[in-house]
Amino acid sequence: MQLYTLLPQVNPPDFDALCQRLKVDEDLVDEFRDIYDQCVASAAPKMLYGVCSVSRADDGKTVVVGDMTFRSKVLHINFEKIATAYPYVCTCGRELYNLSQSQSDPLSQYWVDSVSEEYLRLAMTKATMQVQLDQHTSSLSAMNPGSLPDWPIAQQRPLFTLLGNVMGEIGVELTDSFLMLPVKSVSGLMFESEEHYTNCTLCPRAKCPGRRSPFDPQLYRQKYHLGA
Repeated sequence: MQLYTLLPQVNPPDFDALCQRLKVDEDLVDEFRDIYDQCVASAAPKMLYGVCSVSRADDGKTVVVGDMTFRSKVLHINFEKIATAYPYVCTCGRELYNLSQSQSDPLSQYWVDSVSEEYLRLAMTKATMQVQLDQHTSSLSAMNPGSLPDWPIAQQRPLFTLLGNVMGEIGVELTDSFLMLPVKSVSGLMFESEEHYTNCTLCPRAKCPGRRSPFDPQLYRQKYHLGA
């Protein structure tokens, strides 16, 4: 498997938009500006990704990516016509994580974490575009371990095994509970999809702050045969 490390160059998050989203009081704007400036000076987001062949078993749930086995009905259906997948981990970077950990004030730590989340979002968008360009693909979608009950978070382990020394390459470690450090990191399998698949369309959880598209109960039942 070929592995690639990307260092996506992103513009800093919009300061005024962050102030509005985080509801920063007027008397705290200067304090938030100081934290924001520290984040901008520290930020170094990264992505590690690979290029792997894909095969599917006939059991309706087993997918082999490279030499690692994953089990998910949704993954199996999404990969019906897929020959190549791009396993990845993208992170805001250890630099921002260390800055967050160094904060003794809970509000300051919350601000650093919020700016870090924005850097991750921007980096993921930029890095995905770079993968498309480098690998000559059309639109890429992604599935993420733990985002749906059908693909539990424990599947992080084979994903990290597939990518090798993730900690050494981009500073992301996997804990015993399958969470990532830095926390503002995301992992998964990217694949070509003209249907623009998102996990959110199959997630019925109400009032999710991270929702990117509405739940589609018809798709949930008819294409993916979930909830039966």
